[in-house]
Amino acid sequence: MLSKKQRVDRDEIGIIIKNPDFSIKSDNLALKASKNNLPYPRFSIIVSKKTEKSAVKRHFLKRKLISFIKNNKNINNLDYVFFINHKDFYKNPEEIDNLISKCII
Repeated sequence: MLSKKQRVDRDEIGIIIKNPDFSIKSDNLALKASKNNLPYPRFSIIVSKKTEKSAVKRHFLKRKLISFIKNNKNINNLDYVFFINHKDFYKNPEEIDNLISKCII
């Protein structure tokens, strides 16, 4: 689980979705990022019911992505909003690294 300071607020999620500084989409994931003035990155992960019906399975997908994020050391100080579009996204961890590395300022 991410700590409270590492999570993006609901109000700020809407702002990031409407006006992102970076927007990258792949087959399994989409990423929108925006600059922040904080010394650490913040994250939000969105899994729709269209992707996975069960809340337990949606939370499982979020935990998988959080584990990839925590293992990645090359993360800039941005606000990230991840959209999981496919339930088998975690089978390709290089894709997650590529999305995050493309957001280098």
